[in-house]
Amino acid sequence: MAQTMTAVAPSTPRSRFGSSIQYGHSRFGSQDDVSMADGLPSIDFGFDDLRERMSAFTARFDDFIARGRKRVLEERNAFRISAVEIAETIAKETQETAELREAITTLQSQKEEQLQRRTDLEAQVRTVQADIKERKEAQAAHHKALDAQARQDIPELRTWENLLGLRISAGGTDCDQNNAKSG
Repeated sequence: MAQTMTAVAPSTPRSRFGSSIQYGHSRFGSQDDVSMADGLPSIDFGFDDLRERMSAFTARFDDFIARGRKRVLEERNAFRISAVEIAETIAKETQETAELREAITTLQSQKEEQLQRRTDLEAQVRTVQADIKERKEAQAAHHKALDAQARQDIPELRTWENLLGLRISAGGTDCDQNNAKSG
């Protein structure tokens, strides 16, 4: 008994994998058939397409990871470089701060020395001014005494000139000044 079985393909739309079941004609009990499995529909799940897509995804993913690693390494190196630059800048600024503080200390001590010197010089100026004032006062007193003496000497001198009949003249500057005043 030879029966022929015919399978009808469904009228549903095809999936992206294509038809995974292929329908064919099979003759059960036919002598031409090698085995019964040949009469079953062939099954194709599209693993080759899936493998290709997985390989493409793996390649893209590996590329993404490589770029990410490269970016992370570049950022880490940039961070290290900036950290080194910041450390160098801080060290430089610390050194400059120390130098400026030393300069400030030096200038403060120089200022104190100059203020002390100024105070000493002002004291010397006051002392010299006091000496000058004393000398001027002494000189003024001496001139006053000379003037007083000259006032007494002129009448006495005239008396001696009248008695002796001689003219007496002075040989120094003090007498010339006195004669100019009296004459």
